[in-house]
Amino acid sequence: MANVKATDIVIIREMLKEKGAENINALAPALRPEVFQIFKSTLSVNWVPLEMEAEILQGASKLFFPNDPRPLFKLGYKVAGKQFTGIYKIFLRIPSVSFVIKNVSATWNTMNDKGSVRVDGLTSNGGMFVISNLPELSAIQREYICGVISCILELTGVKNVKVDKLENNPSEWKWKISWN
Repeated sequence: MANVKATDIVIIREMLKEKGAENINALAPALRPEVFQIFKSTLSVNWVPLEMEAEILQGASKLFFPNDPRPLFKLGYKVAGKQFTGIYKIFLRIPSVSFVIKNVSATWNTMNDKGSVRVDGLTSNGGMFVISNLPELSAIQREYICGVISCILELTGVKNVKVDKLENNPSEWKWKISWN
């Protein structure tokens, strides 16, 4: 089983705290007890199994965006926006969008212990984002990643970002990305 750094989980926990400290427990009914313990206590540097992350993302997305038709997308977008604040937000505006996209594999390798990322067919306004060798990436995480990609691309300054996940091959997950 693959693992992911708990950075996004810590951000989600902080988002709940911003709504009031008592809101941390609002996620408890949506999670198995052992997953809720991880949610409450993990640090950004800790590794968390992908299946636990998926459970947390699912529960948090419904809690934050109960009436949204794409709550996982919205959560991914919001968490990415919180992750890339301050100086990181400025750094995303300096290089070209293609430079940021070409360097996504370094970020992936820091945050994930399995799988590899590449961008195929990169043009001035699109390409194909591909994650290979990670068959256990759930539909929950694939939708969440749509929101993350959208936010990061928008932070580079491009407009009209569109991210479509293609569900065709579990050993190579693909997202068609485009922008203006």
